[in-house]
Amino acid sequence: LMAQMDSLLNSSNVQNIQLLNCCRVLTRIMPFIFESPEHSDWEDSYFWTPRLIEKETADSQKSQYDTLPPRGEILISLTLKSLFLSGLTLPSTVGNSDSSVNYVIWETGVGCSTPIGSSRDNDMNRTEILRLLTVLLSKSISPATRQIVISTDVGDKIEDLEEDEQKQKRGNNTESNDNIFRHYLSKLHRGQDFQFLIDGIYRILNSPMQLLNNYIPGSLKRVRYHVEMLMLCWKLLETNKRFSNYLMETERGLDLMVVLVFYANENKLDPSQVGLVRTCTFMLQTLSSNRIFSVKINKSFDGHASLPASSRISNFQGTYANYLIISIYSLIASSKGALSTLYPALIITITNISPYLKHLSPTASSKLLILFSSMSAAGFLLADEANHKLIEYLLEAFNNIIRFQFSDNLHFIHALLYSQQKFERLANFDLNTALNERHLKEIYREEEGMSEKAKGKLPDNTASLNSSSSQLPSSYESLAHFSGGKDDFVPTNEWVDGWYTQLSLTTVISLINHLKPQLEKSGITSDKVVEYLKGVSLSDISLPPSTHSVTIRKFQWVEALVIWFQSMLWGHTYISSVSNYGPWNNTQIKLFHIKHQQQTPEPLPPFASQPASPTTLSPRSSLASPTV
Repeated sequence: LMAQMDSLLNSSNVQNIQLLNCCRVLTRIMPFIFESPEHSDWEDSYFWTPRLIEKETADSQKSQYDTLPPRGEILISLTLKSLFLSGLTLPSTVGNSDSSVNYVIWETGVGCSTPIGSSRDNDMNRTEILRLLTVLLSKSISPATRQIVISTDVGDKIEDLEEDEQKQKRGNNTESNDNIFRHYLSKLHRGQDFQFLIDGIYRILNSPMQLLNNYIPGSLKRVRYHVEMLMLCWKLLETNKRFSNYLMETERGLDLMVVLVFYANENKLDPSQVGLVRTCTFMLQTLSSNRIFSVKINKSFDGHASLPASSRISNFQGTYANYLIISIYSLIASSKGALSTLYPALIITITNISPYLKHLSPTASSKLLILFSSMSAAGFLLADEANHKLIEYLLEAFNNIIRFQFSDNLHFIHALLYSQQKFERLANFDLNTALNERHLKEIYREEEGMSEKAKGKLPDNTASLNSSSSQLPSSYESLAHFSGGKDDFVPTNEWVDGWYTQLSLTTVISLINHLKPQLEKSGITSDKVVEYLKGVSLSDISLPPSTHSVTIRKFQWVEALVIWFQSMLWGHTYISSVSNYGPWNNTQIKLFHIKHQQQTPEPLPPFASQPASPTTLSPRSSLASPTV
């Protein structure tokens, strides 16, 4: 088949149907070769071992050899050439007398302003050959390679992973290990190219939002491929810094932020869409690590009223920053612990933008303090050995707001002053007290789920427990089960000492201790505090010297997240192919399944200070954050 493809590609009169048949046969047989354990050694030897061919020399000379590239490399090269073959994947008019293979851009857009006049047959042939290229790069989803199968469509960005996939096979046999596709993607610099990219990406991502806002059923058709567009956009942000800066400077990054919040909100409770929500969360962290974005986010969000109902905030008037903070609170509070592994990325997003935040609204300020109160409660802190990191991030954000944007965030300072007990509770944290508090709360919850008859059979001493549990801090009432924590985690004094001494509480407590007595002495009521604070300068408050510079935590790839991203990519490819062409039909590929343990807790009290809200905050099941 490879010899036939090579012959056809170098022929002056290419037989298209024969070349397509070669591609179709290879598309069907390669998945079976990849998944066969019996053929694994043969595959490595046949496809990825360089071959030595003896040169013709004079009889008296010593034998000399030429090294030919591996057959796998040749097969990929032939496939790529087929994608640019005149009369097959390109119009017949595109070509020259020297070669039928011409590396021209298929469509107008980046790097091309003149259409080449492709026909429907050209598009169909491209699809056939791209299908083969996808299969050639799909070794990682075969059971013979590893026991997990991967999740999301490759589409037009398949080349982005091609070099990495084949690099593992070729070792050091190539002159360069660089990903050429990624290299040229990083070199894009023209504003019109960036505008073309973001317009196309945003048009697809915005389609579901337009659909939800449409009042005429059926007048708009839902555009698919939003997962692919998110992944492509994320790769662009990471690969091309000029593209990233373009988004921020033109404020298209704010539009992207709103779209990410929309997809996260829409899918937060759907276990099948956890990968999509995770992608949105990590992209938000990526955006927040850009200083220009963090400054632009203080712009007034005038288009809020046009958002779908699921993304709108009641009576909202404020900046994009306020919208983002309230949305992050909502994601955490209303997801019932399903997003517990994403808490670090969500909180880090707030911390990254905190040095630049201005004009925080009373609502956004309140949400920040509620998050702090809930995450600093004993039940949450003791549920996982790394939960204290979330408190450290929040305290860092509070300190940044105080030190860098004091005069522009008086509503936040107001909320801070009236949260004195929350900070004092953390400052006086004691492990034994916290364990007792958690134990009482567990007993209280168990009793709440019992019938009156069962309660009557309890020992008399439970009355005192009920009395004690009623005195628990109100923020503790906002927590759902801590069954999501690690069952084998046992908090110790050594563990507490490891993080307690690192808490940056002094700035907040010093601020409260300075301002609170002045307010009480002057008899200033709560509604007059903001007006009073307008006359206060940060220089008038004796705060301890800052021991830390501003830290921006960028998203970091680790091995587990690389595997997850590939899982998103290939699993979606596999699923989308089942009903279409099915190159993996009748193979042994099985998508892995993450078993979700259903929780059926009794009704729990709402978030502290939010009596009308039905949302609760569950402790995290794990904190496998790559960004700590």
